[in-house]
Amino acid sequence: MSQAGVSTISELFSATAVAPFGLPLDPYEVKSRTLSTKYNIIQGTLYLLSTNIFDYALPTAGGSKENLIQLWSNLKRKNFSNEIPKLHNLDISTDSGNLLLGYLKNFKGSATLNASVDALLNFAPVLVSHSNNEYHSLPLSIQLSTVSYDFEKNQLVSTYSEALSIAKSLRLPVLTSTTALEAQLFTLVSIVLSKFNIANIHLFNGLESIRSNESLSGLLSSSELNQLSTKLYNSLKADILSATPTEVVSLALNKLNQIQGSDYQVFKFYGNKKAEVVYAIFPTEESISALVESVSAESEFGFILVKSPVPFASKQFNSLVSADVKKIVVVSEYLNDSTSSLKLDIQASLFFESRFHVQVVNDTFEFVVNKFATSSSSASNTASYRFLMNDNSKFIELPAKLAHALSLTQELDVKFRPVYDNTVNAGLFQADIQTGPGYDYSGKFDFVVVEDTNILNSIDVFSLLKSGGKLLVINNDETVFDESKIVDKSLSVKVKKILAYLKSNLEFLDLNVIGEVDGTKGRTGSIAIQTAFWSLNYPSWDKHAVVTKILQFFGSEAELLASVIADQVENVKTNGFKEIKFDVEWEKLEETEAEGSEDGDIFAVVKETSFKPNPREAFIDNTTVKTERKTDLTKKLMFKEAYGTTASLRPDQPVENFVVKVKENKRLTPGDYDRNIFHIEFDVSGTGLTYNIGEALGIHGRNNADLVEEFIQMYGLDGDELIEVVSKESHDVLEVRTLRQSLIENLDLFGKPPKRFYEALVEHATDEVEKKKLEQLISPAGSALFKKFQEEEFYTFADIFELFKSVRPAAQELVQIISPLKRREYSIASSQKLHPTEVHLLIVVVDWVDKKGRKRYGQCSKYISDLRVGDELVVSVKPSIMKLPPLTTQPIVMAGLGTGLAPFKAFIEERQYQLEHGAEIGEVYLYLGSRHKRQEYLYGEYWEAYMDADILTHLGAAFSRDQVQKVYIQDKIRENLDELRELIIDKNGHFYLCGPTWPVPDISACLQDMFAADAAQRGVKLDAAKAVEDLKEEGKYVLEVY
Repeated sequence: MSQAGVSTISELFSATAVAPFGLPLDPYEVKSRTLSTKYNIIQGTLYLLSTNIFDYALPTAGGSKENLIQLWSNLKRKNFSNEIPKLHNLDISTDSGNLLLGYLKNFKGSATLNASVDALLNFAPVLVSHSNNEYHSLPLSIQLSTVSYDFEKNQLVSTYSEALSIAKSLRLPVLTSTTALEAQLFTLVSIVLSKFNIANIHLFNGLESIRSNESLSGLLSSSELNQLSTKLYNSLKADILSATPTEVVSLALNKLNQIQGSDYQVFKFYGNKKAEVVYAIFPTEESISALVESVSAESEFGFILVKSPVPFASKQFNSLVSADVKKIVVVSEYLNDSTSSLKLDIQASLFFESRFHVQVVNDTFEFVVNKFATSSSSASNTASYRFLMNDNSKFIELPAKLAHALSLTQELDVKFRPVYDNTVNAGLFQADIQTGPGYDYSGKFDFVVVEDTNILNSIDVFSLLKSGGKLLVINNDETVFDESKIVDKSLSVKVKKILAYLKSNLEFLDLNVIGEVDGTKGRTGSIAIQTAFWSLNYPSWDKHAVVTKILQFFGSEAELLASVIADQVENVKTNGFKEIKFDVEWEKLEETEAEGSEDGDIFAVVKETSFKPNPREAFIDNTTVKTERKTDLTKKLMFKEAYGTTASLRPDQPVENFVVKVKENKRLTPGDYDRNIFHIEFDVSGTGLTYNIGEALGIHGRNNADLVEEFIQMYGLDGDELIEVVSKESHDVLEVRTLRQSLIENLDLFGKPPKRFYEALVEHATDEVEKKKLEQLISPAGSALFKKFQEEEFYTFADIFELFKSVRPAAQELVQIISPLKRREYSIASSQKLHPTEVHLLIVVVDWVDKKGRKRYGQCSKYISDLRVGDELVVSVKPSIMKLPPLTTQPIVMAGLGTGLAPFKAFIEERQYQLEHGAEIGEVYLYLGSRHKRQEYLYGEYWEAYMDADILTHLGAAFSRDQVQKVYIQDKIRENLDELRELIIDKNGHFYLCGPTWPVPDISACLQDMFAADAAQRGVKLDAAKAVEDLKEEGKYVLEVY
């Protein structure tokens, strides 16, 4: 092998900051006790048992260095069939699903799909399209990681609900593992089942399995795994193909138990079998399974562990629910998960046995842990340590190497869990180490290391400590330890108040006083931190024991002399530890406004936002602005050919724009009514503007010129100053405009500033008080004040400059830090076939009164409402999902609230045009909702005229406040469920909802009831919630809500 090859393999095998035990170079390496991750075990098992592997790139894959399957394939590792498995690397797209399906249809043999939930979401529609998508139709084993990204929470998550929803829609059996041995065995079971053309899913916790490096015990060796695979296949082949869908997993587990002497069940009961309250738990983590398995038969409660929730084996489940049971608590991801798949299945199972007296409710894993995990049941023999560091720290690999050094202690179980949070302190690295058997459910630690005081001020580390736990803060090697300076400048008031309240001193490790010693080869700081770790957590150890552990830490990477390390150990113990004593007066301190007096005890919460450190490459802003002398820019405008100057309509906008004129602007609500809803028409003749039904019109609004002039005077700007801005469409093009023009047309001067705006202002503040307040606003401690600025005061960019009078960036910087004025889109309320030279809109003016009593407006809605007939403005067209069905005879059912009626006016006008030109049209139902008929019966005269013309079949108008008993749009829809069933189910009609989001659950519930009634009438079972989701997927239930 070439030297380069050796280097690459060595690099792959070596430990990293997130992988203390490295990566296995050979899938045959697994032994009964292994230091690795569960995901590595799954990958090794599937590699050895598979002949064809389809591998989706998991979110962890940051390159081939982390892709074990690719590594083994490159190294030509063979499987149990003495072949190198055929590896197909796939991207997350439906095309890759077609590739897999094509292979399964055209070649013999089974395949293993290694994927995440997000990948399967793209692949599922392809699988559904398979001509015979029953559970046994494809020779496919799916190893499914639950890892995903929650964009609302801005963090990585393990999402079981989506995984189970997909499995249910595909009608695929699911087997879920939590322990390492289960991961190994259930991967094997899944692949064996695929050899009988039974497509199935082995589901496992993505985050825990991929990121937790630990001591794994009780695993099968590769030879044992091979033998078990053969035995299980032979044991199943006589019975498996005659098994019903709900029997497949149970049969496979029973055969596995007979061979292995194990006791795996689809449902397994723990605790008191006569309990009145039973918890049904679909375990997502090993610690949850262990907690349930530890419950004794004398417990007050019963527990049912669910290993295979899909398809749900109702008879087996009901057999475990004794006649004493009065309540079943379904433990799920979310407390209010009333539509959880498991809960619905349990309710249905009990219903069909007429066990109506059993109450089925939800609760969370957190509740179960808090209620049943005690210190005696969890962590009496465990120790836990947390490291909080900047993610670009030079000590970033130290926690992982400490975990490795701990693992060298014979029979000591070690677990290492790294987390990257790219949002805290520009990038935080958190590493947890746990040693010993069992599980620590407390979430607290014996020892916490904090790299600097910035992290100490940002994270509530004090709440992380167990009783008697130790906290150590690092003073870096470049900063002299100055107690008074740290107290006065570095420690926040918040931290000092906590120290005084706890009557706790603050311990430091001073790397500066320790210095750098030549003999350590640049590793003095690392040796110092290790010495502190071993000395404080193992106080009975002598110097020799500490030196031995430090030598194990470095291994062969550095030839360090034991005597040099011993000297440094002594140096650290003698000189390295410093202490800042608390002052009882600190508890009386008041946090200044600049430090967060609004809510001084708010700390940042560490979340797992990434698998990688925060990128710190220098940001290059290509959208530059520069100012020139007015005479120079005037030359460019006068001598256009010489300077290549051209005139363009809104060159800053990358869409096709049109100039239109206002033809009509009419308020529809009474002048004394508190909501200004108006109808506006634009003349588009000669512009070339065309639009389709359901599309939206983008309005390129302008700021009020008078208010802009007030701002210019307040700020002290020259509105006529010419500026050049690099075009957003081409960096080779410069755009010239006056500062006044930019403030009116291009910049969202009266919009809400984001946090990055305040960050940009700090360096421009010449007043120290204002500077401190800006710094507070962008810090975790200032989150409450920032929220107040945003959600209570509604401060605009202009307001902020009025508040912070010392902050005055120059013109060229000002136009870069104020956000651009974005176009606003409004649903088009007309059909161009009926109005060839017009486009209509229905708009409500957004307004509110701020805390100072000022009337505030939505920028664009106010701009449009003030337009007069003949005024010109710039518009563009945006596509939409609101489309009419392909056939004119297909019924349409529309539900619109307020201005959500706009697209439906266009829909009905389109149907009018079709009818007038000889087409047959289907039924047209319209439901509308508003508060009062007299004030808000928008387009009422149109609807009634369409009813008289037999174009509109039914009009259901809900005016919620016109009677004592409030009537809402969903109430009107519910009145016609029988008719809607015929329109949507029998006649293939489409349902549309436009307006605010609040009625979506109620209207979806109406549609669920419609499907349920239809199923009952036909005598079939149906998942009504899934039927509604299917309607969405098919484009027949279209929502445009805001």
